[in-house]
Amino acid sequence: CVPVIHRVHIGLDTESLIIFSLLALLGLALDLLAHRHDKPISIKAACIWILFWIGCGVGFGIFLKYHFSSETASLYFAGYAFEMALSVDNLFAFMAIFSWFGLKSGLIHRVLFWGVIGAVIFRLVFVLAGTTLFALGPYVEVIFATPLFICLAIVELSDVMFAFDSVPAVIAVSKDPFIVYSAMIFALLGLRSMYFVLDALRNSLVHLEKAVIVLLFFVAVKLLLGASLKLFGYGLEISIYTSLTIIATVLSLGILASLFCKAKNFNGKNKVTRI
Repeated sequence: CVPVIHRVHIGLDTESLIIFSLLALLGLALDLLAHRHDKPISIKAACIWILFWIGCGVGFGIFLKYHFSSETASLYFAGYAFEMALSVDNLFAFMAIFSWFGLKSGLIHRVLFWGVIGAVIFRLVFVLAGTTLFALGPYVEVIFATPLFICLAIVELSDVMFAFDSVPAVIAVSKDPFIVYSAMIFALLGLRSMYFVLDALRNSLVHLEKAVIVLLFFVAVKLLLGASLKLFGYGLEISIYTSLTIIATVLSLGILASLFCKAKNFNGKNKVTRI
């Protein structure tokens, strides 16, 4: 289901633009400063950063409510939720990319950080292009080419591919470019920290990695079916709700299988000890 487009326009309000820029830039600066040594990120640290970015996103939504209206804030939060949900697929694609390049855990943050910077630029281009088409509707640091750079380029390319799905969906919530863009950026910044939680859990839960592999195949099939439908008229558009249900179910099965096997192995070891 695609939400009905609302016609709230706030434009490039100076105060809103300043608040958004300060929140995003200061947050990114703190993030970069905290992870400047390229050390692996623990689950606890990743969870704290998730809460930090969610706090920034929610805080900006509250600002929009009191600065403009409740309707403006509701459109922002709807776009925020849509982008978060639609971008979950990215996490599994990133896992496959980093695994292929054999990237060390400490370097992943650096790639994801600059990947987000690229996403900020690419999403701006997509949002401006998309909202402009709606408006026109009635009328008609140098990085050398190392494996790390190639990995970053592929991360950016995969984000552009996923943007073809997520940007139109969020624009369907609101045609105001600023509402759409701010919602997308704060959602993307929060999702980046979720990667480290999922990656840490994958390393500690035996069968979660198998669940991630299954989801990688699902994401690939979803993209192929969606592209085939758009290009040739034959295919299938898997809805956001179906996609999230499949992701949640497969991850839950992977976690439960890991916990069950761990408990079974533990009991087995105890039995051997007693013998």
